[in-house]
Parts: sequence; C-alpha cells; structure tokens
Amino acid sequence: MDKIKYNEEQEAFEISYEIWGKAVTVLFYMEEQQDIMDNISDIADKLGRVERNKSKLAEIIKRDGKYDKKKFPLLTSAQIEDIMEIDSAFVDEDEEGTVLSITVTAKNGALGEGVMVELLGDGSIEISCEGKLM
Repeated sequence: MDKIKYNEEQEAFEISYEIWGKAVTVLFYMEEQQDIMDNISDIADKLGRVERNKSKLAEIIKRDGKYDKKKFPLLTSAQIEDIMEIDSAFVDEDEEGTVLSITVTAKNGALGEGVMVELLGDGSIEISCEGKLM
C-alpha cells in the first residue's frame, strides 16, 4: 500500500491500490490514521479477496440479477467478469469491524449506474444496485 494521504475534499484518508490491473483510490472514512493502521491486516485481506475473486463476484452479480437484463439478456458471468471494473472504493467501520465497499461498473452500461459490493466486518458479502438498471 502506498503512502496514506488526507483528502480534504472527501474528508477521508486515501491510498492508491491496484485492483484488477487498475490503480484505484481507496478512501478511508476513519477518524484517525492510526485507525487504519490498527485495522491494516483486515483491510488488506478484504482488498485481496476482491482482487482474487473477480470471477466469483461476477457470478454473484449474474445470479442475483444485478445487471441490465432487458438490454443484455444473454450476458454470462464470464462476460460480466470481462467488462466489470472498479469505479470507486472506500473503507468504513461498523459494529462488526471494517467494511470495504466498491462500486463496480461496466463501460457498456450492463451494470447500470453501478453495483455496490460490500465486504462486511463479519466476513459476509452484500451486493446491491447503485441506481437504475435502465
């Protein structure tokens, strides 16, 4: 992980991290930089899970119908994997621990305004649509 900086506009700490071959700015909505350091192992684990499980996330998006089924009725999970990219990422805390949230989009619009993938503090994954799927 690169050097942690403070982003005044977002009121969050940030680092640049490579996920799926692309540099992504990960925002940390935590009170102190020390909070990040105290949870760095868990955060790194969650970022690694996203990096290693792109195909699994694509399968879940397909299974749960979190794509534009009207415009792309024959889209396979392998095709979703090929077109999906991370638009944004941030880390927050809840009562269970750290939460990594990423917004996944596709240039062709198959994922609408984006799909939110959350890796929760208890280890579970939640996926929801960001906006309309057209």
